Amino acid sequence: MALTRSHRTRTDKNLIHFDDEQLHLSGLLQKKTGSIPLEIDLTPKGRVTKVNHLKQARLSDYIGHMNVVLFAPEDLQLIKGAPSVRRKFIDIELGQIKPIYLSDLSNYNHILKQRNTYLKSSQKIDETFLSVLDDQLVEYGCRVIKHRIKFIKELEKFGQKNT
Repeated sequence: MALTRSHRTRTDKNLIHFDDEQLHLSGLLQKKTGSIPLEIDLTPKGRVTKVNHLKQARLSDYIGHMNVVLFAPEDLQLIKGAPSVRRKFIDIELGQIKPIYLSDLSNYNHILKQRNTYLKSSQKIDETFLSVLDDQLVEYGCRVIKHRIKFIKELEKFGQKNT
């Protein structure tokens, strides 16, 4: 519920009962300041999230209200697996605690996709347009890397303090 997705399946369709059109999931988060109702609706049109019964404009506005750490057998891949597995882990954890990280990562991925699509589809490359895309890619890429480095340093401090 915290991340709006199941860690067991990639498609929301697998979460919806075969006779139903949609799924409604709700919970009551207990915090020191009081209870916060959280809701997720999965429909063929997509995901709708609510905090305190108010619809959230973006998923990044919802994520972070309930921080969780999930341990599953596949987590061994953090150590044994490819670097992309570790990046995904960092993306999930950072996205919960820093909404700006989700925004920067989303912008980076959007610009990267736009740039790659442009390079594949264009017969004649407009160097000025490509330069603008490259500049934006560097800007958001640097932000993402800085967030990740800071997060890893914090993890290292925490690990040293607790060993």
